[in-house]
Amino acid sequence: MNEEIQQELERAGYISRTSLPKLARVIDRYVAGGQLERVLGGCYSTPEAATSFEVRVAVAREVCPNAVFVRDTAAKLSWWPELAVDAVQFADPTSARAQKGFSVERRAVPAELKAWNGEHFLSDPALTVLDLTDTLGGEAIDQALRRGVVTLEDLHDALAVTGRRRGNKERARLLAESRAEPWSELEREAHVLLRQIHLPEWVANHPVEIEGKLYFVDLAIPELAIAAEVDGWQHHKSHEAFISDRIKWNELALAGWTVLHFTATTLKDLAAQMKAAVAMRKAR
Repeated sequence: MNEEIQQELERAGYISRTSLPKLARVIDRYVAGGQLERVLGGCYSTPEAATSFEVRVAVAREVCPNAVFVRDTAAKLSWWPELAVDAVQFADPTSARAQKGFSVERRAVPAELKAWNGEHFLSDPALTVLDLTDTLGGEAIDQALRRGVVTLEDLHDALAVTGRRRGNKERARLLAESRAEPWSELEREAHVLLRQIHLPEWVANHPVEIEGKLYFVDLAIPELAIAAEVDGWQHHKSHEAFISDRIKWNELALAGWTVLHFTATTLKDLAAQMKAAVAMRKAR
């Protein structure tokens, strides 16, 4: 391969016709031979690198320097690095039609909801979360709250700034469901169920200190020492987490707490069993 093209590929991960105008014919020959592949606009890379997230992000910035990365892409570039991204998403009111591997939104991101991370313009975390609810529903809010990247106030402010957007009614509903700050989709469902039966004095993610150790209970009625733990099948990410939960549950039980356990399958019983636990505690 041409030495100048090879050096540019090693440096940036892609080449641009604009930066190498004298090599346009050479680039065309490599494309025809399958050694290079068009990424976006006049930018090319090797077939192996052309589909990488990093190269696509760099090319998008080259082709549309004023674009703002949004949705999954903004999340991955800032606070959710492990998020899988199929297509690099960016907003630019003047951009042309996107191609495979990219998703272009013809919209202007308000200045107060735009951030610069040193390399790229991104939608700020609050707007990113609201955008992500379109595909992830409440999970996007749960993830952001659990990671501490936004507050509910931030999300409500961002919703107010973008008040005329399609889909805001659903976003507002999800924010209303999030007022007790659930940390998972199952917890969110549990909160809805408890509100439906008007169970008094329950709180979410309640801190309990036992002999100097601090534990958090998914759902609690502190005055009656009733706790409910809501775990999905994938809740325990490691053997250590599995053991840690059981230590917590034993400590709570020994400290006089009634601890109920629910999964996605048994969550339908949450309301009835919590009411039964309240009745038993009050009867004592």
